[in-house]
This record gives sequence, C-alpha cells and structure tokens, in this order.
Amino acid sequence: MKKILVTGGAGFIGSHLVLHLLEKNYSVTVLDNLSNGKKENIPAAADFANMDIRSEDVGKLMQDQKFDAVIHLAGQTAVSTSVKDPAMDEQLNIGGIINILNNACHTGVKRIIFSSTAASYGHNPH
Repeated sequence: MKKILVTGGAGFIGSHLVLHLLEKNYSVTVLDNLSNGKKENIPAAADFANMDIRSEDVGKLMQDQKFDAVIHLAGQTAVSTSVKDPAMDEQLNIGGIINILNNACHTGVKRIIFSSTAASYGHNPH
C-alpha cells in the first residue's frame, strides 16, 4: 500500500483529498498545525501529525514513515496577512516548503505534488 503525506490535510481542500485517497486505499498521514484547518475535518482512517511544516520533527516523521509521496497543500494564503507581515509569510511558505523538500530528498520520497492558489502570483496594481 502506498503511503502518502498530505500537508494542510485538515483544511477544506486537503480533507476532501485525504478522503479520496483513503477511498483509493492509500495509507494517508495528515500533517497540519490546525492554524486554519480543523481536526474534525480529518477522516478517522487517516493518521494525524499535529505540527508545523517548518518543524524539525517533519524529518523524523518522514524518516519513520517512509512516504512514497507528499502532497503539499499547507501554507499561508491570505494576501492581507502577507502584506502585514511579509517576513512571517516568507518563513512559513518558503521555509516550510524548503523543509518539506529537503526532508523528502533525504528520506526517499519519490513524488511531490505542490498545489497553490493565485496567492503565489501576488497582486499587480497596474
């Protein structure tokens, strides 16, 4: 059985994706710090790791579980938040994905799927 890590899996889109993966008989672990997602969104059949994508514990989780793939949905997407605190936005979104990618490389993850919103492109006032 393929093992999948879904970051941001307690959010609206993530939890629906997790449910779909479980229905397809994947073993799924949700990694989410519940800053936006809700624990009750996580299907009971999924494992849950309550942690931030920037945490050093991500490496231990990935080493212990030997995931086949990572689907990365976690991140800060509110434009107003990124304007108010761009340093925090950078630390979470850029630092977080770097942490996920580095640990994926070191633990043999074969596939990474990254999903984002229009927030990736910013706002052009012209």
